[in-house]
Amino acid sequence: MAPIVDLSQFAQKKSSPAGVPSSGSPRTGAGQSAGQSSATGSARAAKQTSDQAADQVSAGGAQVHGPWVLELTKDNLQAVLTTSMQVPVVAVFHSQHSPNSATLVQNFERLAHEERGRFQLATVDTDSQSEVTAAFGVNAVPTAAVLMQGQPIPLFQGLPEEAVIAEAMDKLLATAAHYGMNGLLDGEQLAEPAPPELPQTYQEGLDALAAQDFERARVAFAQALKDNPGDDIAQRYLYQSELYQRLEQLNPENSPSGAQKVLAAAAQTPLSQLQPHLDAADIEFAFGQYESAFRRLIAVVAATEGDDRDGARTRLLEFFAMAEERNPDEVKRARKALTNVLF
Repeated sequence: MAPIVDLSQFAQKKSSPAGVPSSGSPRTGAGQSAGQSSATGSARAAKQTSDQAADQVSAGGAQVHGPWVLELTKDNLQAVLTTSMQVPVVAVFHSQHSPNSATLVQNFERLAHEERGRFQLATVDTDSQSEVTAAFGVNAVPTAAVLMQGQPIPLFQGLPEEAVIAEAMDKLLATAAHYGMNGLLDGEQLAEPAPPELPQTYQEGLDALAAQDFERARVAFAQALKDNPGDDIAQRYLYQSELYQRLEQLNPENSPSGAQKVLAAAAQTPLSQLQPHLDAADIEFAFGQYESAFRRLIAVVAATEGDDRDGARTRLLEFFAMAEERNPDEVKRARKALTNVLF
């Protein structure tokens, strides 16, 4: 597949250097067709610029802080755009579902290390970075594009031969040199963005949980949820604090024998009696036996009605919220089972 090294979008927005014709108006010499002259001129210009770039590299281009290879995400996109003002950035879009993706990334990684900072390779996982992928208008993988002074330009789609990739990069670096982009990356990793500062109520709640002061944690997260009613994380922490409080009452020694007593009491109690089964479900959930806790409470929902049924359903929803991130498939199955019982 021939590369789409169409840099006309870039050239149209930048004035050509003195003595260098724009890509849209090649000069034609006597005795040559326009196509022959264009091809010869392009090769000559590329060779001349490549030599100039090599001289500048050997002399030491302007140092640009940043790694030769990085993973491009929405969080560091602005930093990468800034880098592209001084150094071309090649973005390679890949997916675990595309066998050719890994090969293309490896080929570019090798080139990035060979060029030692003349361009930056930014890999984009299309499975997890849908916003970045959409911003570039990419709809197939693998795909390569380049950022030059903030402007995205297509390179190619699919997996070209290595010689084709090398030719495309020669042209790209030659064009970059024409427009003064002679920076050299120093290979240093970009600083990680500082984590957002936690609200005071969050920090108080987390400190309380660490100190096993579950009532103080409950109050803090209840306040956090009051401050921001849509805060799912605060809601999960509130459910967790309340669970720990119940467990302190059920099994003060936090011992296996104490847990067994709670489970044994529920085993002797019909499903129509709510509280012993809520207690047993708490124990099962706390010991990581999510499926057992879900199955027990779904059975209670099926066997009860009115307030008892609502109580079992509410406890299930609390468990779902706490377990969904760690065990999404198990929660999905339990939600389906609960829906079948309710409707």
